Amino acid sequence: MNNFRAVSYLSIGKKQMAHKELEKIIALDKNHIEAHLLLGKLHLEDGKFHQSSSHLWEVHRINPNYSEIAEYVSIMKKKMQKCLEKANQNIIKGKIKMGLLWSIKALRFYPNHPEALLTRSAIYRNTREFNLCLSDLNLALANKCIDNFTEKVYKQISITYNEVGVHLLNNKNYIEANKFISESIKYNENNLLAHFNRGECFFNLKQIDRALDEYLTCLRIDSNSFEAKARCAQVYYKYAVIAFNNKEYEEAITYLQQGLSYHEPSAHLYILMGRCNFKLHRKVKAVENIKRALMVDPNSKDGLELIKMIKYQT
Repeated sequence: MNNFRAVSYLSIGKKQMAHKELEKIIALDKNHIEAHLLLGKLHLEDGKFHQSSSHLWEVHRINPNYSEIAEYVSIMKKKMQKCLEKANQNIIKGKIKMGLLWSIKALRFYPNHPEALLTRSAIYRNTREFNLCLSDLNLALANKCIDNFTEKVYKQISITYNEVGVHLLNNKNYIEANKFISESIKYNENNLLAHFNRGECFFNLKQIDRALDEYLTCLRIDSNSFEAKARCAQVYYKYAVIAFNNKEYEEAITYLQQGLSYHEPSAHLYILMGRCNFKLHRKVKAVENIKRALMVDPNSKDGLELIKMIKYQT
């Protein structure tokens, strides 16, 4: 269906009739470019900017490369970027609400542009409005190809899902936290914090093997991660405790040595190793272990009591 009749009405000055005719065309075919374009221009002439913008952006949606819309998009993009500059200036100054208003205005000039959506989603994330934040990120994801924002969108999504996961983790909702953090990792496999937090979920869910896998992944991403090393040591300590309780003292010592290879200054690992050596009748080694523990923590009650007991039985 063409818009010949609408053009005819315009030629004889019957603009209202032309409007109605164009609306009929769009009702029958919502992807009719010429009808949207002409109706957008007519609304613009009448000073109805919101209605005009609605139809002109429909033209862009239907065909982003349509020549007659290129100049309009370019103008709107510049206006959007000026708004985003204002938004960022206010955010830096701590004026979050003003930053939000400017980001909303930016999206009125260029609806669903990923740059503006990422700015607004970051504000929502900082104000802990996670539902609104994720809604904007999903829109940004759907429009990620505009101006090649794919990588930035993925990075922001990863950060946000991880942050939601941390919020749930802090509230001890480990299963739901794990779901969000796993989503974070889907968008950025090298997100160190996300892998560490997923390890925390598994650790608290008593899935120790899976927790260790996550901490080791952290060390593959950053071999100097102090937190990951400390957690690896803690996992091996857990293994050692299980072995000790099952009277597998040699195996427990092997686990403790592995733990110490990740996190050397650890008093409780040396104390348990001392207990193992004492059980194996290696009193000299046991004393050496406890002395190492007391070098790390001179006030360790367990260490002081154990060394007294060993010396008493010697």
